[in-house]
Amino acid sequence: MANTYNNLEDYVMNLLSRINIYYPYQLTIETIYPRLGLSVYYLPQDSMAIADNLFLDNRMSDAALWQEFGHELCHILWHAGDQALIPLSMREYQEWKAENFAQHLCIPTFMLNEKHYLTMKIKLPG
Repeated sequence: MANTYNNLEDYVMNLLSRINIYYPYQLTIETIYPRLGLSVYYLPQDSMAIADNLFLDNRMSDAALWQEFGHELCHILWHAGDQALIPLSMREYQEWKAENFAQHLCIPTFMLNEKHYLTMKIKLPG
């Protein structure tokens, strides 16, 4: 029986496939951001995205940084403009979408599927 993915799961799978990310060991900030043409800066301030730049709070744990990266990446890929200039309800909507996106990017559904590794038409590492 074939798996059926929702639109977000498909989007994440296509995004990662487009930049040749197929395996969990490849899911790192340092692997993904250059392949997307982004810059990442680690600073002791709240995380934010501006244009193609991600500013991540270096006071966070590695796990929290990974989740924050996914959240801010969503803002770069899906949202435009300055959140300070939009209505509160739209800002809250964008934040909810970014959290949802981050959850799917950080643990991609297609990578949880055991059959995924059996059907991949790529060369296994090693």
